[in-house]
Amino acid sequence: MLDLQQVQHPLEQRRDVFLIPVPFPTPPGNPSWPFPNVRKTFFDPKYNGWQPRFGIAYTVTPKTVLRGAFAVFTDHNNTLVQESQDPRIAWPFGAGVSFGGLNRGLVDCTNPSLSASQACFNDLPPASSFLPPSNYTPALAFGATPRLKIPYAMEFNLSAQREISPNLSATVSYVGSQSRHLFIQPMYNAPLPSEMGPGPVAPRTPFPFFGQFPWDTNSGVASYNSLQAKVEKRYANGLTFLGSYTWSKCMSIQDEGQSGSIQNPYNWSADKGPCDFNIPHLFVFSYAYLLPVGRGMHFGSNMGRLANGVVGGWQISGITTFESGTPFTVTVSGDNANINPSSETQRADQIPGVPLIPSGFVQSPQAWYNKAAFAAPAPYTFGTLARNTLRGPKFIDFDFSLMKNFKFTESKSLQFRSEFFNIFNNVNFAAPGGGASGGFSTLGGESRTAVPPATGFMQIFSAAAAREIQLSLKLIW
Repeated sequence: MLDLQQVQHPLEQRRDVFLIPVPFPTPPGNPSWPFPNVRKTFFDPKYNGWQPRFGIAYTVTPKTVLRGAFAVFTDHNNTLVQESQDPRIAWPFGAGVSFGGLNRGLVDCTNPSLSASQACFNDLPPASSFLPPSNYTPALAFGATPRLKIPYAMEFNLSAQREISPNLSATVSYVGSQSRHLFIQPMYNAPLPSEMGPGPVAPRTPFPFFGQFPWDTNSGVASYNSLQAKVEKRYANGLTFLGSYTWSKCMSIQDEGQSGSIQNPYNWSADKGPCDFNIPHLFVFSYAYLLPVGRGMHFGSNMGRLANGVVGGWQISGITTFESGTPFTVTVSGDNANINPSSETQRADQIPGVPLIPSGFVQSPQAWYNKAAFAAPAPYTFGTLARNTLRGPKFIDFDFSLMKNFKFTESKSLQFRSEFFNIFNNVNFAAPGGGASGGFSTLGGESRTAVPPATGFMQIFSAAAAREIQLSLKLIW
């Protein structure tokens, strides 16, 4: 299979190309219109989206089978094909403009009353006209690398299955995947690491005439590795069940292509950590059992009609689930690094030598981890705590059902069902609040004010649903 990435054309999508200004420290960084060399597409087309598939099965013995498979799956760059009806002055840089404020005439880009985010149409003036006077507001933009690559995942598995009895089998598998060129969205135009410190943010950015903006790039990676075990009994003698256990680990830089959660735009690898949905241990057991009591059954096979109507023909079923808690990250309030991020998340410091769970410490909704193990980073620095290194409470659930069919004739019956969700009313707490002990806020990058500790830090205020019971009757004819 071959996946071809389609391309967009500026005339079709009402966009044009805009060169990035000269970076700091050589201001003024005037933009320019590269009409003589304008590209015909917004990003380079790709013709190498091969998706091979391979599978094999081998019978070792009459009761033992080995299976393996490998496949490549690709994704599309559809996240970049957005706002197709909005005119833009740039690709991959641009400022969206509402149709409601436009007319067929020329917009005067040299008017001091216009902000840097307003566009020019028809006869374009010099692109440097987009640089406003000193009292300007930095332009808001959206960017993407024009040399996009096709996101893909290599998925593979190897399993061994053994027949224990004619209706009972066991399977052990290794299942994994490696994903490359995934979309991540760091914030572009942040101060360089060598420029981090006090003072206004704009003069320390690579392109002072622009604010920070999301930048789509194919630099994301992810991996998944798991050991899976399964025991399955097919229906026989009134009983069927399926028990499965998964021990896994999922790692990524960013789980959503446009979540804007990367702490340091110049060090993406520092955000590599467990996926938001990483569940290391997961055990699920499901079953259905027709109780062997009643007419024609093992017990009470000669039972009278009335007695059989009361105690015969009952069936039980259920699903039992045990799983690890979900991961979460401890963050700090405000802009501790003084980079004026638009949507980034800055993390806390973990204090060396201070245990997360001290001796004698009991995890509870009032304090899930030791609060004293975290602190706001030093001013103008990023936190040392890694992403998703902490884990919330485990999840335990028992669902149960009791059912019976009351048969009137050969084709008519009444079915009674009683279903219990979380039958033992186990309390499954949510993850605790991850807002750490304060931080710093900035006003235009010029002043710093301490932010008080977040309310509810390391406390839990919600839980999954309590026990639910539902009863039903169904007439079947």
